[in-house]
Amino acid sequence: MEPVLILTNTESTSKEKEENTVAQMSFGNLSVNISLLGNATTTNTTKTIFLPWDNPSNVISKELAVEITFFLECLIFPILTISGLTGNVISLVILLQSKMRTPTGICLTSLTISDSLFLVTNMMRKSTCIIDRFNTLVSNNFNATSFAALFYLKLSFSRITTWITVLISVERLIAVIFPLKAKIWITKRRMLAASIFIYVTTLASISPIAAQYKVDYFYDQKLKAESAYIATSDFYNNNKDGLKIHNEYFLTIVFRYIPMLLMIILNAGIAITLGRGRRWRNTMQLSSNNEQRVREEKRVTIMLLVVAVIFLLCLTPGDVLLIVSDIIKGFRFLGTQHNIFLVLSDVSLLFEIFNSSVNFIIYMAWNKQFNAIYRKLFCKCIKRNTRSGKVTKAREMSESSMSNKTAAKSAIATTQASLTEEEKDKRYETDQNISRGSDMNEISCSNKAFVKEESEE
Repeated sequence: MEPVLILTNTESTSKEKEENTVAQMSFGNLSVNISLLGNATTTNTTKTIFLPWDNPSNVISKELAVEITFFLECLIFPILTISGLTGNVISLVILLQSKMRTPTGICLTSLTISDSLFLVTNMMRKSTCIIDRFNTLVSNNFNATSFAALFYLKLSFSRITTWITVLISVERLIAVIFPLKAKIWITKRRMLAASIFIYVTTLASISPIAAQYKVDYFYDQKLKAESAYIATSDFYNNNKDGLKIHNEYFLTIVFRYIPMLLMIILNAGIAITLGRGRRWRNTMQLSSNNEQRVREEKRVTIMLLVVAVIFLLCLTPGDVLLIVSDIIKGFRFLGTQHNIFLVLSDVSLLFEIFNSSVNFIIYMAWNKQFNAIYRKLFCKCIKRNTRSGKVTKAREMSESSMSNKTAAKSAIATTQASLTEEEKDKRYETDQNISRGSDMNEISCSNKAFVKEESEE
């Protein structure tokens, strides 16, 4: 075990812990608080600190952790993000159509926007994995300078998605339990106001995250240039106790545990109501005699239930990770189990990315109106292109047929002309024959007359 850094301090261990909470050290391109390091071994005179990823207590090696995170961040994340963004953009175009501007449609539009922004900000933050393959200095500087903003936005949009999904479950539970009053209680204006409220309050609640970090620079001997690194700001150093409560308790409880609990209760109520199918259908038929509308409403309810269940399944790994990090000592980003924590964090993030990318498929499978509008908007364009191709081919065929007809006509005209010449020749020969015959007749007639005259004499 070769220590990376040794600090000498003659003061007691207890006081050392208190004063070192504000001391900062830079390890390569990382700046951390000494108090956050869970892998330090302390004596009265020395304090040995290992870098988290090189600590021998790690369950997996640094090399294996790097391979796994590279596979996820540089390969899987970009593919899933691009496909998810494509589906979300198509969903947004469809949801903005007039037929989809219902209270449920407004909630789904808000969800699609937050999902898309989460995918974009998360991919920008993880793009350093790809940039580092080309230029390490640019990767370090981009990561350090953009970390505070991108981490804040990525976290905010992820939590906005959480509460918008809760709002969808509330709207659907009211619709299935109180169908007669649902149209009065649930309006487009109220759903829009609720969505805006979630966006504003979430962004404001998480905003202290962005102020906790700053950018510092050091001269990197390997890169032979000044490189940026992430450091805690004066705001964090002066408000450590309050920010600890905010970060570890307030954000976790309000944006993780409470929404998950509400989602379980709300969707259990929806599932139970749908399970009593006959009673639910009878109640719906009281509000509407249109059986087709009742069936469509049930399909929408099932669709939203599927969205909620997938959301619960995808966010559960992250919640379990947070609970385990509080139970197991050293299972933190800067703890003795840094490597396995880093890998599992990326795995839980993979589930969140999947959750933000899969809704388009769910809408297409369960919402007939959504599917019909998709076919009308996008398949129609394909048909138009196909029709234009067919028209072009038809024109080419018609032009070729016209040219063939023209050629045929010219050939016929030529043939007729040649036939006319032949006919003329034949007629000339016929006339000649006729004229010759008439001459012979005249001669014979004159001979007959001469013979007659001679006989008379």
